[in-house]
Amino acid sequence: MNSSVKCRTHGTAGRAFVCGHAFDAYSKGRAQSFFWTDDNEPEPCGWCAECQARFEAAGNDWVGEASEKLDGKLVCEHCFRDIMTFNGYT
Repeated sequence: MNSSVKCRTHGTAGRAFVCGHAFDAYSKGRAQSFFWTDDNEPEPCGWCAECQARFEAAGNDWVGEASEKLDGKLVCEHCFRDIMTFNGYT
């Protein structure tokens, strides 16, 4: 189920999630490594290299420290693509 979210920049759009670190870096204009879920997911999710390392250390699962330090942020699907593109990915 892909619910919508009201974005101040893009209006009503599909939901997506990014880790707080990727969101903060984008807000401050600092490009970084960026990882994301399969493009076929109904609600895309993206995260930084530090979150990726915690995810891998947790056996490729969002449990324990990987989940606790994610600091997930709800964004619209267009903001998600903007963050992805800003970090050099398409």
